[in-house]
Amino acid sequence: MVVNNGLSLRKKVNIEESVSSISLDWFSGEVKILASETDNVHIIQYGNNNFPEKKLAHTHVSSGVLSIVDGRKKGNFLGFNFQQTLLEIYLPKKKIQSFTINGTGSHLFIQTLHTATAKIKLTSSRATISGNYDELELSAVGTTIVGEDADIGKLKLLATSSKADIDGKISNIDVNVIGRSAAISSKVVPKHIQSLSTGANLTVTIPDNEGFNFKFKKVSGHFKTDFALTSKDNSFTYKGGGENYSAEVRGGKFSLQKEK
Repeated sequence: MVVNNGLSLRKKVNIEESVSSISLDWFSGEVKILASETDNVHIIQYGNNNFPEKKLAHTHVSSGVLSIVDGRKKGNFLGFNFQQTLLEIYLPKKKIQSFTINGTGSHLFIQTLHTATAKIKLTSSRATISGNYDELELSAVGTTIVGEDADIGKLKLLATSSKADIDGKISNIDVNVIGRSAAISSKVVPKHIQSLSTGANLTVTIPDNEGFNFKFKKVSGHFKTDFALTSKDNSFTYKGGGENYSAEVRGGKFSLQKEK
């Protein structure tokens, strides 16, 4: 029976054990992290008729850690382009300690996730992310990332040949961008901004505020801002000063913009 995007229900798992952390290792295809209507974690996998039974997701719970591994990670990947699949993970509303995601050639969609720490590593993928994170570490290669209305205590972004556009409430920003472009927009005034961009254009947008200090260092490249800064050498001050921000550019441009 075809039930989702032309795919059939192939596996359904209800995790009744207590789960404090989740580890997801996925090869390709869509992954959706959604809200559960119960206190348990539910995992549903869809696939086409060519998807082998032995290649379905493997799940295991040990000491509160739920491991979800793509069955295609083992053995021969021959023909994987014809093995379409969609994985849905339904999470309770309660906060979990950690969520680790390692994806290659995946399309990740996080509708809701409340976690203390999240580490997401993506290669040749796409991701749309929302949720609540004490700490969020994003590592991307050849990937497009969109963050929508996320609540992030500490954001660490390492993006290589990737495009990132993240907005929400972000209290601490630490960004390292190599190639292409990135945009970070925070609806709250960050306590900390530190960035390094190499051959890339990085834009950080924050609300107007009572003041900050900013240091800019470049090998080559440009700095642009619409804040009325006073300057001395490569140090800048907005209004009476305050939080300490810094940026280094090795080719490209760093822009510090005021939220309109």
